[in-house]
Amino acid sequence: MVYKKNDVVGTIFFYDFNPINHSIKCSCFFNRKVRNSLLVVESMFTTLLFVIDLLGLYKLRFSVYISNRRMIKLANKIHSKIINFDSKIINYELSKNSICYMKNILDRILSH
Repeated sequence: MVYKKNDVVGTIFFYDFNPINHSIKCSCFFNRKVRNSLLVVESMFTTLLFVIDLLGLYKLRFSVYISNRRMIKLANKIHSKIINFDSKIINYELSKNSICYMKNILDRILSH
């Protein structure tokens, strides 16, 4: 759960851990009030890096509905690799190096 003050504003959860290829699938949901805030980015990267380090992961997998154009645009910007897709969902994979690189950028933004 992601909180802002005492209110739950989002969830981040992991499932489908694959110890053979060192990957896990992630799902996130944030309510409309906070979707465009740094809280979302900061909570996602903090959680992702913790899970990656804890489980020794190399890859993060996630899915995006075809209708979610904003997330598809973001997935492309962060150099996610398309694994497969169907008429409703695109499945992506993101490397540990990409996640760490984006976290470094976030840290620089937050430090100013």
